[in-house]
Amino acid sequence: MNLKNTLGLVSALCLLQSCEKVDVDVSPTGNDNTSYSATRPTALGDGTQESPYTPDQVINGEIDNEFHWFIGYVVGSTYSTMKNALFNATTQYESNVLIASSAECRDAAKCVPVELKTEALKENLSLSRHPEGFQKCIMVQGRCLQYFRTNGIREIKAGYWLPGFYIPRPEEWENENKPY
Repeated sequence: MNLKNTLGLVSALCLLQSCEKVDVDVSPTGNDNTSYSATRPTALGDGTQESPYTPDQVINGEIDNEFHWFIGYVVGSTYSTMKNALFNATTQYESNVLIASSAECRDAAKCVPVELKTEALKENLSLSRHPEGFQKCIMVQGRCLQYFRTNGIREIKAGYWLPGFYIPRPEEWENENKPY
């Protein structure tokens, strides 16, 4: 990315803070410059950007290992094992975040670890760099794979914050007045 593109991206992000789009490489090798726009979901449970999988579906092992979209509240991070999970906004661990279906979750068994392997992901999605993201929604595109000896999300292609969004209960999707 050249300086002109970088300055343009920074300017656009400053003007569109409500979207807080995060551009990351989308190929596993990191050679593809394609990016995704921030989209708010309109349903849950299909693995698409419009209907992402939930942490509960990941925990229950309902998902294959293809690339899908996932949504969850960032409730903490961990180191080396899920037994070391920290449920607060101040953390030194930047290689992962824990997501849950509830913003108040403090039970590691109800959390899904999300690997933040690249510097771009760490810069844009880690709690160590964004403590204000604690208990806020994120969406990521990745694969459901074993991580910390549990079902996790790895090989992230794209991800972004969903400021002001909350994950409704399934019955709320049927309501004519969407929760956002």
